[in-house]
Amino acid sequence: ITFLASAAEVSRFLPGTQFIVKGNVPISQTRYFHSLLSYCKKLGLQRGRDIFFIQDSDDSVDIISLMDVYVQPSKGEGISTALLEAMSMERPVVATEVGSTEDVVNDGLNGFLIPAEDPQKASELILHLLKYSDKALALGRSARQFVVENASIQSCASAHIRAIKMACAAKTKYGMNFMNKKILVTGAGGFIGHHLVEHLKERGYWVRGVDIKEPEYSSSPADVFYLYFVSCASLHRRIPVLRRCVYPNFCPAPLC
Repeated sequence: ITFLASAAEVSRFLPGTQFIVKGNVPISQTRYFHSLLSYCKKLGLQRGRDIFFIQDSDDSVDIISLMDVYVQPSKGEGISTALLEAMSMERPVVATEVGSTEDVVNDGLNGFLIPAEDPQKASELILHLLKYSDKALALGRSARQFVVENASIQSCASAHIRAIKMACAAKTKYGMNFMNKKILVTGAGGFIGHHLVEHLKERGYWVRGVDIKEPEYSSSPADVFYLYFVSCASLHRRIPVLRRCVYPNFCPAPLC
């Protein structure tokens, strides 16, 4: 809704601007999708002329390469792979300051942050980037530099290997009784987090998983799986974890 409202505002000042909404529509969200199409008509955005709805694919390069600006208007996020993909392709980004997006986007330096559900602010920044191409280019270059330094395949693999070793080494440090302790894996619904849970379960650990989404292809092997967004700062307040839980400092999903 936020993106569509901001798109209509941008079109009012820059007629002919086109917009892409990328992502699959699960059966459970079919009704919501049709409500978005109705909202587009209400705003005067014609599907197939002003706005295009594109299904997800394994390769996002072709679609992202068409974009002058990448907008992520999420109400809640972990660390978005889609956002990192856009940044890795030097797209200037406008993203809501939710979840861990603030750990990725440094406002004004490698992208812009906006409050959630603020189409007016979003449209202002989109128009700014479309008007000042030099600024957009500079932000895009800084965005890619961030991804290269912090989310390359090598850096992510190393970070996850360290996290796994840290979790497994805890048994040696605290003795066999540690096997009765709880290990918390945040992001357990993601590809890497899911496999980390499997790795720990195979070694006999009791695992608690937390994420804002469930694993896509199979159920979580965690002993307990919590499905909601929770910030690191509030974990101890909202989940009864033990003092010796291991908190891996995960980096974003690896990108080339």
